[in-house]
Amino acid sequence: MREYMRPVVVLMVVAFASAVSLSLVYERTKERIAFNKKLELIRALERVLPEYDNEPDEDSFSAVSPGGYPVTFYRGFHGGDLSGVAFRVATREGYSGTIILLGGVDLRREITGVEILEHLETPGLGDRISREDFRSQFRGKRVDAPEPGDWKVKKDGGVFDSLTGATISSRAVVRSLREGLEAMAGHWAEITGEKGR
Repeated sequence: MREYMRPVVVLMVVAFASAVSLSLVYERTKERIAFNKKLELIRALERVLPEYDNEPDEDSFSAVSPGGYPVTFYRGFHGGDLSGVAFRVATREGYSGTIILLGGVDLRREITGVEILEHLETPGLGDRISREDFRSQFRGKRVDAPEPGDWKVKKDGGVFDSLTGATISSRAVVRSLREGLEAMAGHWAEITGEKGR
């Protein structure tokens, strides 16, 4: 009986030591990970928002889109006046899981830029949602232009190009952008009415 217990005890000791090691590594790296994520957000905000001189990552609030997507808004100000708004949307509808994107708009509510913050899409296929030639097709678009019903990939009767072999990933991005824009439209008075500085 004792010979049967030896492997179990060894396995338990190894599992315990592994858990302690992972816990220590997490504790030592969590602040660095949080700092890197914040830096990544700041750089993405710089790419999608019109010119600003505040810290939009510090001027934000969250809401839920009409379709139930969580959305976080970031306000950019220039010279004390609102210059643009960015919205961060997360969807689980990607081919390989969650896609998190950031869209920026100007005061006409036209998209000024789109950045993909996180995804797990297939390399060489779905990961092409991060490429500029895919993201650039959204610039200048509004939630009502094209028509709300046109906010789909062409394969589904909409106006946006999908990536060959990655229609699911493309659909997820288009749907997320539409949800972010709709949520922004529903909160526009709140976004423009209080600076929260």
